[in-house]
Amino acid sequence: MLRKNGRIIEFEFDEHSAKPVFLVGDFNNWDPAATRMRKGKNNYWRLKIELTPGKHQFKYYSNGNWYNDHRADKYVPDSLGGDNSVVIVTDTKKQPRTAKSTRQHKRKAAAAKR
Repeated sequence: MLRKNGRIIEFEFDEHSAKPVFLVGDFNNWDPAATRMRKGKNNYWRLKIELTPGKHQFKYYSNGNWYNDHRADKYVPDSLGGDNSVVIVTDTKKQPRTAKSTRQHKRKAAAAKR
């Protein structure tokens, strides 16, 4: 599972029997031992990291097995006939407007025309 806050991404792996769990991807040169996750609430494995804007491929690695994230932004084929999970990171300066901020923007624009 992925939770995003700009460039800070929280990865969450919910395979309870897995131990230990590592986050592996293009951001750590696909090193299976580089980025260990921590066991958190509800026995889920979690990790927050900051990533550069763009598309990053990743998988979870545990007990000699590779796992995709079922809530990834998309999937792309890997070189071994399977798929990699992808997280798309946007620059914090380009966050989409909320309905509230859009209404406020329209009001300010209308007031400026008066």
